[in-house]
Amino acid sequence: MTQLFNEALQSLPDFISEMNPDWGMVYDYVTQQSELEDLTDEQILQVTKVYDDTMGYSEEWQFQ
Repeated sequence: MTQLFNEALQSLPDFISEMNPDWGMVYDYVTQQSELEDLTDEQILQVTKVYDDTMGYSEEWQFQ
């Protein structure tokens, strides 16, 4: 992992809270902040977790 990616990941919750972005905006933000052209599968998983946690999404659906 690059230092810039880690910094982008740390700042991501603030970006999400302020901008209420869709996934494309989040992806663009992280790649721009990290100075990367694309994210690896592992990086995408990390970004997805931060996005889901910040947006209040849960991976587990509870049906009653």
